[in-house]
Amino acid sequence: MMKFIKRLIVFSAVLFVLVYAVNSETDFFKSFDTNFPGLAENAPVLSSAAAGISDTFSKLPSISQLIEHFTKEEMPMTPDTFAENAYIKDSPLLNFFENESIGIIVNEGKSITVFGLLGEIARSNLALQLNDKAGNTVYETTFAADTSFQFTKTVEIPQTDAEKLSVEIYTGEKKYGNYQGFVNSYVYLVKNDGLWELYKSPVSEQNDAAYSQKRSVTKALKATDSIQSENKSIKSVAQQLTADCQTEYDKTKAIHDWICTYLHYDNDSLSKSNIAPYSATEVLKSRKAVCLGFANLYAALCRSIGIPCSVVTGYALGISSGSSEWTEKIVSGNEENHAWNEVYVDGRWIIVDSTWDTFNSYENGEMKKGGHISHLYFDANIDFFSANHKIMHYDE
Repeated sequence: MMKFIKRLIVFSAVLFVLVYAVNSETDFFKSFDTNFPGLAENAPVLSSAAAGISDTFSKLPSISQLIEHFTKEEMPMTPDTFAENAYIKDSPLLNFFENESIGIIVNEGKSITVFGLLGEIARSNLALQLNDKAGNTVYETTFAADTSFQFTKTVEIPQTDAEKLSVEIYTGEKKYGNYQGFVNSYVYLVKNDGLWELYKSPVSEQNDAAYSQKRSVTKALKATDSIQSENKSIKSVAQQLTADCQTEYDKTKAIHDWICTYLHYDNDSLSKSNIAPYSATEVLKSRKAVCLGFANLYAALCRSIGIPCSVVTGYALGISSGSSEWTEKIVSGNEENHAWNEVYVDGRWIIVDSTWDTFNSYENGEMKKGGHISHLYFDANIDFFSANHKIMHYDE
């Protein structure tokens, strides 16, 4: 009798390990009904058991994760843990968020057309400026979006001795009143043989090469020391924010908007010896951070609800006392001064820089609310993003 019990225990243990290994490395049980058509109808008990096995074992760590935990060494990624980036090329749009986007086209080197969609009536009026290198305005006009908040405006580029013009676009509630920056200082027109064209950033090719690479979805879902996606508070916030969202894209936008509204950029930490909070849980409590804190919290919230999200580090123009223009030293250098995110939804990695989309600040010990949050850097076009960001590393 004892031998039988021992054999039963051994057999059960072997069966458990076998089922555990198969389920952790394949979708066999999850796709049981697909693999065996008609099973749900003809053998509902077996189908239900398979579903139960999949649900139970999916909550356990995979074999690779266990090995990593005990050996403290990361296992090599298998091909199916990497995701292609089906990104959008050659688009005049600066960002791809369909409810608030803007595009710029130069027509035959002589005129410029700006078009797009505004997300709210409070920003239904627009102002367009073309400024030279010295900051002098060589052309200025105002116009309004239609009743659907869509706008389009074509203007002739004036005669000027300038070889480079910045395109500045502002939005406001009324035609005459306060306007808030929409597109500022990083879109340029340059003259080539007497005709105007959009300026191409010197880091565009480098960014395009980095952005087009396959990246690990598995890595972009892990909890880390600074991205505590398993934390109960993190999970609770993410679930509340996305409860009414229909798609994963909507969820990433909801998290972006909340971060841009809830957090404040910690200017005090830039001028003092204080180190700004940067781990997700610290930032959640303090409500203030610099870019790395913004990026870590965004990643933690996304990962906590199963959306892969990476933290990207690199160089951004205009950060602190940094240069507002690309120099040969910056382009070829290894200096990093900024962090943002890429989140994997709809078969592509979308760029999200919540730090650049908020106007909230923490200064002199006081939290100050900015104006309307922006979506210019939510699902940003890599071509436009390269105007002021250089990708260096995919850190987390």
